[in-house]
Amino acid sequence: MKRRFTLFILLMTTIGFIFSGCQQTTEEQVANDMIAQEHDRAKMVTPPSNTKVQQQQQNTHEDYVTEYADHFGYYLVEAAHELEALAPFYRGGQTVRMNEPEARERLRELHAWTKSMLVKDTPSEFQGVRNVLESLEIELNTVTNLHDELVSNPTSGNRARTKVHFENAVSNLKQVERAYLTVLDNEGLY
Repeated sequence: MKRRFTLFILLMTTIGFIFSGCQQTTEEQVANDMIAQEHDRAKMVTPPSNTKVQQQQQNTHEDYVTEYADHFGYYLVEAAHELEALAPFYRGGQTVRMNEPEARERLRELHAWTKSMLVKDTPSEFQGVRNVLESLEIELNTVTNLHDELVSNPTSGNRARTKVHFENAVSNLKQVERAYLTVLDNEGLY
């Protein structure tokens, strides 16, 4: 009987070890293991790039650059027209076709419009053009200030200084135009 009892204890111990080593997993544990595996796989594999989203971003940027180029081109045409109209007033020696208040108003409008172009968000492609435009804005500011001085004290010295800065503004506008056309050519914007 001692043998049977020993055999029974041995059998029960073996069964106990088997059951303790093979615990049943709950559904919650299985779900957690699956989530952990998915998380590990997500870290290892990078998803392919979404070319549609990239193309949309590129098209949006290109649209903005094209829109800016169009707006800037319109500014250049109008600024050239205004400076051409103001030339007889500031260059002297020619028949002045406009009166002083009209010249002042046109000059101030051109100066304000130039400032508004500088305030606009400038695409990186046009940053160099913007830098040249800043020098035009400085000359227009100087001509605007000298205009008031010329009207209050119309001496030949004041007229000569105003004329020099006006000619500088015309020259700067031509530099802006050249820089603008260079960007258009480089970027393929026509």
